[in-house]
Amino acid sequence: MNLCKMSRFLFVTFIGTLLPTAATSHAEDTPTTVEKDSQSKVVEDSSQPANAKEKVNQGEKYLHEATRLKITASNFGDLSEVTRLCKQAIREGLDQQNLKFARQLLAATLFERASRVCNEIFERSPPNDNWPTLALSARVNLEEAVEYQEIFPEAYLLIGKLHLLPGGDKKRVKSALDMAIAQSQADPVIQAMALTLRGEIRETPKDQLADFNAALRLQPDHVDALRMRGRHYLSNDNPEKAVEDFRRLVNLKSGDADVNEMLGLALLFANRADDSLEVFNRVIEIDPDRADPYAYRSEIFLHQKEFDRALDDINRAIDRVVDNLGWRLLRAQIYWRQKKYTDALKDIERVLVVDPKRLHAIRMRAAVLTEDGQLDEAIAGMERAVEALPEENDLLMNLAVYYTGNHQMKEALQIYDKLLGRSLPHAIIYQYRGDLFLNIGKQAEAIKDYDQALKLQPNDSGILNNLAWVLATSPEDELRDAKRALELAKRACEVTQYKEAHILSTLAAAFAEKGDFTEAVRWSEEAVKLGNPAVDDQLKAELKSYREGKPWREKHTASQDTGNNQSEQASPDDAQELDNEE
Repeated sequence: MNLCKMSRFLFVTFIGTLLPTAATSHAEDTPTTVEKDSQSKVVEDSSQPANAKEKVNQGEKYLHEATRLKITASNFGDLSEVTRLCKQAIREGLDQQNLKFARQLLAATLFERASRVCNEIFERSPPNDNWPTLALSARVNLEEAVEYQEIFPEAYLLIGKLHLLPGGDKKRVKSALDMAIAQSQADPVIQAMALTLRGEIRETPKDQLADFNAALRLQPDHVDALRMRGRHYLSNDNPEKAVEDFRRLVNLKSGDADVNEMLGLALLFANRADDSLEVFNRVIEIDPDRADPYAYRSEIFLHQKEFDRALDDINRAIDRVVDNLGWRLLRAQIYWRQKKYTDALKDIERVLVVDPKRLHAIRMRAAVLTEDGQLDEAIAGMERAVEALPEENDLLMNLAVYYTGNHQMKEALQIYDKLLGRSLPHAIIYQYRGDLFLNIGKQAEAIKDYDQALKLQPNDSGILNNLAWVLATSPEDELRDAKRALELAKRACEVTQYKEAHILSTLAAAFAEKGDFTEAVRWSEEAVKLGNPAVDDQLKAELKSYREGKPWREKHTASQDTGNNQSEQASPDDAQELDNEE
């Protein structure tokens, strides 16, 4: 509801109670005998001196003038004069009925002043540049209004809305909205608005959703409540529910680009790329100059490996918003996938000039350089980043992986030792250090680290697989354990639903070590069928060995590089983030 319209509606409800009183007070007709007796009784009962009654009559004159002016008020000056006259009337003295009305009239006038100011903040696009001062002025008027009229849900709603702005009092938001909700039991529109706003500030997702649901029970087509609940579902990993709310919004506001864009995002998060594309196409039809839908379409095309279309869309987005660093990195990723390394690095470097500590850009630069055959430069850049950001555990982990890929095992081990001394999740560190030991032929040390990692992450397929592999294929008799290798390999297969070729290969190796070559051949054949371009040759070699009745042995030495063994080994591109590890 428009705020000025609301304030005028409130005034109309008040004005009807005043006019009869004012008319009686200033009537020119001579009172009847009954009226005279009644008036005499009032004077006697009040025991007021004559000058006090004259003062009351003077107060009524001020109130009458305030009422007359309020009806015709057209600007802030008029409203200010109404408030002055009301306050003067109260100071002069009024009977109980007129005093009550004067307070109501004063509250309504203060509310209208605040409402007009708020229109400059909330209804104008863009808001008035002086909005912080305007917001303060409106809050002062509204706080005074609720002093004069305690039951005033509209005013409390607006107080809460103003305090939601930057610089507002978050505690006052909650108390004001609580009052608005409690006082608006008979007004579902006001109550739904207050519930929606309160839902934005509730501390738990459960409480937030409860307020949004309550608002929508009162007003099923409440646009703001649908929007906020849809966003709530998105942020709490329930995109299908978000799609439902945003579709309802689109039905209500089909030509609104913002609403359609939110639906497109919800569909994208729900992994419904084709539906999402259709919606983003509609957004662009509605508003061709809008940048975001081009960027979203670009991400979809990139995922679909339609690199030319992805590049065309991200260029359109950047043409419209040149300083979006995230979009620069998206374009760099597209160039990278197209093997246009120089173009990718130009965008990444531009981002790092603006934001030299942007971790995603730092990692992407190193990955692009590595793929372009510039591993030394990639490592040098990572070293500079680690020096600038020594507490960034993820960067240290990435650098250790790069060191491993460059055969700098000593430096990599030093980093893993440093990370194990920090207060952070250690499972992934033990796993990666175990991979390093396995790569250089220190299989006993690898087993110890994998065991430590497995205690912390008992259902991690990578850890299960790597430990099973070394227990099944180690050339050192005392390290092999066919029974445990088979148990671990089966668990790894179950976790991955028997869909990973290299893990099926590990299961085959475990059966071979146990001496069951029938099962070894069976699972090795399944691994070959699934295929894995990186290790297809080895998968076929393993199958040949099992058909010949020979178990597989992983013949690493300390001088060997990463080799072809089937364990999952860390690479710079897939190094995980330590801070997100549970």
